[in-house]
Amino acid sequence: MDTATMASSAQPLTTQSTAFTRDILGRWVCNTLEEARNSTDPTRMRPDGRPQIEARDFDLIIVGGGTFGSILAEHASFRDKARAHRILVLEA
Repeated sequence: MDTATMASSAQPLTTQSTAFTRDILGRWVCNTLEEARNSTDPTRMRPDGRPQIEARDFDLIIVGGGTFGSILAEHASFRDKARAHRILVLEA
């Protein structure tokens, strides 16, 4: 996919207003699915032009960010003493 196609299909990266939050922190806590997919590709370049060589797949994907999904993600994170696993929580 060329840069022009990626730019036209990408969602705008602005401060988002949701029921969850309206601030910059919420923008980075609530990434888009496209950003999550791109974070697994070590051949992609960061906005500053550096390669994201440490990119890797998610180890745990939780579908649903409601009460149970959020608690499950938190427990999985706390149990990972080495902080070596990537956890993705998908929410509609």
